[in-house]
Amino acid sequence: MVKRVTRSGINGFTLIEVMIVVLVVALLAAIAMPQYKRYVESTRRVDATSTLMRMAVLQERYFFQRSMYTTDIDELGGDLSPEGWYDITIDTTGCDENSCSAFTITATPAEQGPQGGDTRCKTFSINQTLRQTATGDDADNCWQQ
Repeated sequence: MVKRVTRSGINGFTLIEVMIVVLVVALLAAIAMPQYKRYVESTRRVDATSTLMRMAVLQERYFFQRSMYTTDIDELGGDLSPEGWYDITIDTTGCDENSCSAFTITATPAEQGPQGGDTRCKTFSINQTLRQTATGDDADNCWQQ
């Protein structure tokens, strides 16, 4: 006498059910990952905007004490970019050793940093009149985040 084994006592998922779950997870990841990347990029932009505002305030303090802006960003002190996502530079075109009445501080993504791929807001700048500018695909909205 031969015993028959039936499948009714076996629990589990079929291959088709597993493939449907994998497909649903892949679709959700394909939708969510670009949104997450954009969110992370926008949160990293705060490093640039807050640093530029802080540097502009330090420039104004320097001007109040010496009646001129500094041409050396190291004289302002502090961390240039606390998180390190951006390189901060100061442009004092038209300044010399004895007088400097204008500046532009610019934040550009660090060369080896992950912000280099941010095309919406590539660079941020602020000048002595506190005029905030940016470059990129969404430059008009970069400072309002």
